[in-house]
Amino acid sequence: VVPVLLHLLTSISSEVKKRFPDGVPLLDPVDDMGIKDPGLKKVIQKVEAFEHRMYSHPLHSDPNL
Repeated sequence: VVPVLLHLLTSISSEVKKRFPDGVPLLDPVDDMGIKDPGLKKVIQKVEAFEHRMYSHPLHSDPNL
């Protein structure tokens, strides 16, 4: 069973590399995947706000860290 699965994974991996030479594109859960859950939208907004706060914090670019 394992050699068959290994061959399958190898062929899938090579096909993905052929289709996406620059890497697999990231999907937006709302636009690309059609998820309409309002709870997900709230979580996405919270993550974006947190990332903004994190990247704008002075310690983010401190070379000593």
